[in-house]
Amino acid sequence: MTRLRRISQIVFFLLFVRLLARAKISNSSGADTRSLHPINYFFKLDPLTALVNLLAGHTLSSALIWSLIILIPTFFLGRFFCGWICPLGSMNQFVDSIGSKSMRRKTLIASNRYKKWQATKYFLLIAGLVAALFRSNTIGWNDPFSLVVRSIEVSFLPAAASKKYYVVYQPHYWPSVLMGVDFLALLLMNLRVTRFWCRALCPLGALLGMATRWSILGLPRTQPLATSAAAA
Repeated sequence: MTRLRRISQIVFFLLFVRLLARAKISNSSGADTRSLHPINYFFKLDPLTALVNLLAGHTLSSALIWSLIILIPTFFLGRFFCGWICPLGSMNQFVDSIGSKSMRRKTLIASNRYKKWQATKYFLLIAGLVAALFRSNTIGWNDPFSLVVRSIEVSFLPAAASKKYYVVYQPHYWPSVLMGVDFLALLLMNLRVTRFWCRALCPLGALLGMATRWSILGLPRTQPLATSAAAA
């Protein structure tokens, strides 16, 4: 299962990057192709985006139907999306795997215990949904798809395209620079706390986590984590 999960993460991450690259190329043509952006297929599968659009627009949309592809299996399989499909979740896992194995053994049990600060994502979710009722899409800033696309398109791609991007320090570049720094900081936090973004800040993870409370399938814990680790 671990090998299958890693294969799934790689496949969906490469697909996400490929679609994002195609969207960037279509932008460079100068034509209005927003409705044809391939990356929109990922956003259509996002239950959080569909719910926010429903609350803000007070109308049903096709995006809500597409999002059921992710939401319905969650009731049976738990948060499979976070560990098998989400590109940001895959990036977090990759950065987390960089740490030394000896350090990970010492911190794995502690980092996997539930902490009160991990409930932050639920507060962010509730606040974002309330804002959506007033036609504000502020929660979109924390949606994992939006966060990755915005950071890559606004910060990293311009940096790669211009050698003077970080040398000239022009004022209108600073928001993009700060956005890139914030994104890198979120990734690097995984070296300190395993899957920090997923555990503490992701509103989509919070939404799917609420759905898993009615999950039909699951892995029951029969002994404490510390005992399990000692046995291993």
